[in-house]
This record gives sequence, structure tokens and C-alpha cells, in this order.
Amino acid sequence: MDFSKDPDPTLTVATLSRLLHVTPRTIRRMVLRGDIPLPARVGGRRLLWRVADIDGFLVSGGTPPLHKKRPGRPRKSGGAS
Repeated sequence: MDFSKDPDPTLTVATLSRLLHVTPRTIRRMVLRGDIPLPARVGGRRLLWRVADIDGFLVSGGTPPLHKKRPGRPRKSGGAS
């Protein structure tokens, strides 16, 4: 993306979800869990992230944990012989 014209570029939920290859709902869940930097709320409902915040987060190794182990009963060990 070319953000060179905007002095303080921002990302919407839709743009960030495309960038991270997840759904917008997943982005909202990640915000609630604290997995990604907090957005700014604009107009009560709209969420915006500064590009610099997301870039810094990803560069520092803050890639979102998308494949967490789910809680529940362990799988049976063993298998077909």
C-alpha cells in the first residue's frame, strides 16, 4: 500500500483484516484479547489503527497468534497399526 501522501495514515478493520489475512470478526476478537495494538475509536463505533503502530507491532515479532491450542479433552493416543 502506498501511504506516502497521508501524513498519518490509518487502517480500518476491513483493511487490517485483508493485510493480516483474517476476517473482520477475528480482528475484533484480537482487540478484545489484546493480541494487537489498541485502535482509536472514531465516531463511537469505527476503529482505526495507525499504520506506524501496526508496522512496529509486526516488525517486533508481534504476529497475531492465530492458531492457538483449543481447550478441551485431549485426543486419544494411539491409532491404527
